[in-house]
Amino acid sequence: MRVKQRDGESLKNYMSRFNDAVLEVSSFDQDVGIAAVISGLKHDRFRDSLIKHAATTFSEVNDKSLKFITAEEYDLAQNPHSSKNQNPEWRDDNPSRKRMRMAQNRGPMLTSPTRFGRTNSAPPQQPAGKPPVNWTPFNLPRSQIFMQIKNKMDLRRPGPMRTTAASRDHTRYCDFHQDHGHTTEQCNSLKSELESLAQKGMLNEYVQRAEQPRFVREQRPQPQGAHNPPNKQGVGYQQTPPPLPPPARIIHMITGGLEAGGLSSKQRKLYVREVKHQNRAQKQKIDDAEWKNQPITFTSADLDTVVTPHNDPLVTSVMINNCEKYDGPIYGFNNQPVLVEGVLTLHVAFGSGRTYVTPSIRFLVVKMASSFNIVIGRPTLTEIRAVVSQSHLCMKFPTPMGIATLRGNQEVARYCYITSVTQPMKDKAQTPEAIPQQISDNQQVMGVEIVDNRSEDETRAALVEDVEEVLVDDRDPSRKTQIGTRLNSEERAELIAFLRANNDVFAWTSTDMPGIPTSLLLWLEILVISFVMSMVVLKLGVLLWWRPRRIEDHFSKQGIRGPPYHFFIGNVKELAGMMLNASSQPMPNFSHNILPRVLTFYHHWKKLYGNTFLFWLGPTVRLTVSDPDLVRDVFITKAEFYEKIEAHPLIKQLEGDGLISLKGEKWAHHRKIITPTFHMENLKLLVPAVANSVTNMLDKWSAMSTSGEAEIEVSDWFQALTEEVVTRAAFGISYEDGKTIFRLQAQQMLLVVEAFQTVFIPGYRFFPTKRNIKFRKLSREIRTSLTKLIESRKLNSGNTMPEEGAKDLLELMIEASNSSPNVTVDDIIEECKTFFFAGKHTTYNLLTWTTILLAMHPQWQVLAREEIFKVCGSRDIPTKDDIVKLKTLSMVLNESLRLYPPVVATIRRTKVDAELGGYMIPRGTELLIPILAIHHDQAIWGNDANEFNPGRFSEGVTRAAKHPVGFIPFGLGHRMCVGRNLAVLEAKLTLAIILQRFSFRLAPTYQHAPTVQMMLYPQHGAPIIFQPLSQRSNPTVPQDKRS
Repeated sequence: MRVKQRDGESLKNYMSRFNDAVLEVSSFDQDVGIAAVISGLKHDRFRDSLIKHAATTFSEVNDKSLKFITAEEYDLAQNPHSSKNQNPEWRDDNPSRKRMRMAQNRGPMLTSPTRFGRTNSAPPQQPAGKPPVNWTPFNLPRSQIFMQIKNKMDLRRPGPMRTTAASRDHTRYCDFHQDHGHTTEQCNSLKSELESLAQKGMLNEYVQRAEQPRFVREQRPQPQGAHNPPNKQGVGYQQTPPPLPPPARIIHMITGGLEAGGLSSKQRKLYVREVKHQNRAQKQKIDDAEWKNQPITFTSADLDTVVTPHNDPLVTSVMINNCEKYDGPIYGFNNQPVLVEGVLTLHVAFGSGRTYVTPSIRFLVVKMASSFNIVIGRPTLTEIRAVVSQSHLCMKFPTPMGIATLRGNQEVARYCYITSVTQPMKDKAQTPEAIPQQISDNQQVMGVEIVDNRSEDETRAALVEDVEEVLVDDRDPSRKTQIGTRLNSEERAELIAFLRANNDVFAWTSTDMPGIPTSLLLWLEILVISFVMSMVVLKLGVLLWWRPRRIEDHFSKQGIRGPPYHFFIGNVKELAGMMLNASSQPMPNFSHNILPRVLTFYHHWKKLYGNTFLFWLGPTVRLTVSDPDLVRDVFITKAEFYEKIEAHPLIKQLEGDGLISLKGEKWAHHRKIITPTFHMENLKLLVPAVANSVTNMLDKWSAMSTSGEAEIEVSDWFQALTEEVVTRAAFGISYEDGKTIFRLQAQQMLLVVEAFQTVFIPGYRFFPTKRNIKFRKLSREIRTSLTKLIESRKLNSGNTMPEEGAKDLLELMIEASNSSPNVTVDDIIEECKTFFFAGKHTTYNLLTWTTILLAMHPQWQVLAREEIFKVCGSRDIPTKDDIVKLKTLSMVLNESLRLYPPVVATIRRTKVDAELGGYMIPRGTELLIPILAIHHDQAIWGNDANEFNPGRFSEGVTRAAKHPVGFIPFGLGHRMCVGRNLAVLEAKLTLAIILQRFSFRLAPTYQHAPTVQMMLYPQHGAPIIFQPLSQRSNPTVPQDKRS
């Protein structure tokens, strides 16, 4: 793309040519386009701006260019003799400038590539005969908006894609359709759905506000010979603001009536012209009556009967021709047009005693239910010269006997408001007794929406003859009806005889109208309930029986089998029984072959059905995948077809809704923010602080070894140590405040674990139980503490720890929240919770198992200790450079992660129908990747796969196994654990300092029983006997305690 800005060419013309060139590119790349704009620019200020403040999309480049174009044309307007004015490219009649104006009038240009390779410079073409679509401009890409609202709003499910699966582009994936063929940003169904939500006002926070026109240049006298660009409007150049988005709300008003010009269109137009063409010299005739011109004032005395503050309407009562009040049922408005029944002229008395006026008012009569009987409008208030004070809740107007005051009834006003917004009652509202007694003595005011589109001379239905009443039932004189008087005597007698013979068909009371028989209604009810229940049963049958059978048949045809599906429960009963039986006894001889105990169901079913088999958790199918090549496809080669499943609600409360749980673009954004915290160069700056924490812990151990040795439950100590280190990495200079927050989160975790150990009831966490109330209280305390901490950190200009200089997680998240509206306080809270959970449990789990393994195999203690003394020399604490050189300790840690990985299995779910290793996997199938089984596979690790042999890692991780995907303790692919460097560094430093000071062995009470509780833990703890090296006669003698 070689579009260069010519000498003297305006920025507007250059950008117009560049956008035309973009439309001709078959596959436009955003980054290449931005670089091409910069390289072709001769506009120094715009080029510098793009370099200093890099744009991420081509739309941002177009938006930025508008500002500089405006400034450039303003300079041109101020300097009409500029050479640019003489350049034909600056003339308004230049075709490129016309195209640029048309593009601006259409709205901002969207540059995301479409499936045809062209950019969306305008809304999509509409079918013939339909108006063009004007999409609402958003401040974020539609794909980002969708990821943020998909779990918050009820989005309509898109229709199926029209193209066949074979013809779609499988390199593009739409999260809205959850299928391949186009990207989320290109999805027209998503555009329409977001547009619908925007029109309803549900996406106001994402709508881009239109910029106001920057300037309006008035026509000025030009010097002779100066060139003035032609303008169709005749007043010089005027920038047209972009069109405003359609209204999101409609406000209904009371309109129409007799006083606003009349009923016809011609009368109303004349009514408008009377003001427009009114001769300013003419004065309207003013009534000379002095009493009509009396001053009206309001004082605090007018507030004596008003309860303040208030927002009540002025509701009062007036006398209307002594009309009688109607105490029928009252309802609220339905915001629909009301047909006018007619016009009634009445004399209305305003005031009381001697101060009153009785104007003649024309009322429009409507037939509708309302909490008001009459609405007094502007014409009447003008007629009596009334002044209304809303705050005083009264109205004053002049009368021949002085100023009259008409006060509102606040109690009636509020009662009318309540009845307007309350659903009408079916039974009580039909009787006068349903209306409170205190209202019966007050006349009400009726609010109506006046709409009468009928002309005054319209023919209306009326009787054509007089009528008379005749008796229909001799037994009841009240049963009468009306007949016409023009009938002759014979017809009259015949009609009366017919009515009396059939008087049973008349409904004289409500009891004479039985309506639909109750038996029929009962059968209809039964029919509806039966239909609904049959639909529910059908859906449950499909979910719990037909779909599992279909999936079993699908995989059976491909040679994949598994334990048979049992209705509703699947294989849960068998799985739970096997796991419970395996964990009931500790393992004999301290064996490292833990797969039959930890993943009992996998070990058992693998022998029956092979490496790849099915099993069922209720109606949910899981396919086990342990082949390294297939695992690589799931995590790397074909990762776009698979997604992380949602965590259990209780687990999500435990680990937070942070990086572990997030998906899509929000996950990528958060990972980009958090990653610098875990760069090795940044983590090395934490070494002194970590070493200080470890030294304090070991000083306490030494104090406990008064008899020469001490038995210590290391898991509890390592848990406290990792909490302290993770707190420093998360909060840095705010370490003390961070400790308080993490203690509160630790209390929350205990509550979640307690709930997890009970029977899970969906939605139970929302009940006001004692545990849930305490959990919410802790959440509020965490939020309050963290919010205060964030505000104090924002005020502090420093963003590094004064001692170590390492950037902490909180600082990076605060920086991100300042620069991006997508990072909120809630996001920071959830990320801190995730950081605390994952960072603490992963590291102390690694420390615990490595210490147990070194206690089992003391010869490796000796080898690691010798290397530590050799590298560190006389230094009591290894430096950050020493840590890198401890190769033996790295081998021990890798072997510990291989035999006892923190997470024994991980799960992915297919987003679309996918092909994996020759198998067709239906959409929604969950894939179980047994990490522990891969780590213990003899085909990958050799015959000693179940033995502790750190020497296998002597040439590095890549050469330790026969397959590069054989070692995945922290996951694989783009979702690999971001904190793995912190876990390994902390464990390595901690063990190095321990080995410098202590030798250790397993306590006699230790029972080897690995078990899974979210992570792999020693079921009965890890009691270890520590002996200071100064107490040993020969600290280098290997003693293998494994028997």
